[in-house]
Amino acid sequence: MNQSLPYATPTALTARPILAAAILGVLSLGLIGLAGCFLIGIGLMFDIFPGMQTQTRQWTPGEIAFITVLYVCCGLCFIGAGILMVMSFRKLLAA
Repeated sequence: MNQSLPYATPTALTARPILAAAILGVLSLGLIGLAGCFLIGIGLMFDIFPGMQTQTRQWTPGEIAFITVLYVCCGLCFIGAGILMVMSFRKLLAA
């Protein structure tokens, strides 16, 4: 039962490393933008924008947890963007 089917032969795939590198580059810029959104949220929690009242206050445990989650998400986005940038540059240099 080892018969080959002429219509079911695999075709040769043409690799497009430059397109893949461009997609990885765009994705990494998207992650950097998302990290910027997390940083805006952190800035709003600390009242660092012009026109906002600066006052000392006590943080609740929920606010501390929220800020911690924002910092972690921001850091993970920057790490992921760095990894995607390195992958993108490697694909571009290999092309």
